[in-house]
Amino acid sequence: MLEGLKGGEQIELQVPATLEKAEYTLANLNNRSVHPDVYECEFVGNTLISTGKQAVSSRGQELQWYRSFRRESLRSKVTPMKAIPAYVHPGRIINWDMRGA
Repeated sequence: MLEGLKGGEQIELQVPATLEKAEYTLANLNNRSVHPDVYECEFVGNTLISTGKQAVSSRGQELQWYRSFRRESLRSKVTPMKAIPAYVHPGRIINWDMRGA
């Protein structure tokens, strides 16, 4: 599939990242003796982007226990890229070519 590489090339893999929803029971971080709430969580790949409903206090103020999971920017069709250094394992390189097997 990747024949003829000489080194130094840039390889890019593209895979669809769909939005998936699941319900999870999450503890009340301020009072763990209270029955935990059920939240509808949204994932793109392995990344949690939303915990759905937000808890509200008796005064009507939003309780932001899971506020760190409001990642609306990750709903984009373009995945954020992160530069990392190239890595080649110092051990023996294995030829995974199975055509002769």
